[in-house]
Amino acid sequence: MKSATTAVLAAALLAVTACAPVIEGGPPIALPIGLQETAQVGSITLSTAWLNAEDDFAETFSEEVHEELRRCMWGTAPVNVRVHIDQLQRAGRLETLLNGDGMHSLSGTVEFVDPADGNRVLGRFPVTVATSA
Repeated sequence: MKSATTAVLAAALLAVTACAPVIEGGPPIALPIGLQETAQVGSITLSTAWLNAEDDFAETFSEEVHEELRRCMWGTAPVNVRVHIDQLQRAGRLETLLNGDGMHSLSGTVEFVDPADGNRVLGRFPVTVATSA
């Protein structure tokens, strides 16, 4: 019984914190010049503004972001990335099947933080991306 109660509490906590922004928020901050030569991608943390995200979305999204950032951040000092997605629009499966097209889009905020300096925000900016379905 105790493990069942613990599991329910853990699930409730996860559901509540899954939509809590991981970013500090605030105005955009330009990334320091030369960051890509000195930094490498550390962890990527994702939060969303909705509760009904698919289970594998965060993992797939984080892997793709990590792969893209590794192409331009080739240094040795770890910099963590925090992403909060405010809006996600996915093309409907029926629309994609019938028309052969459709767009997925998302918008949010990205922060680059220095874990060696108390997670000081090094850069912050809004992002919007779209891709064909």
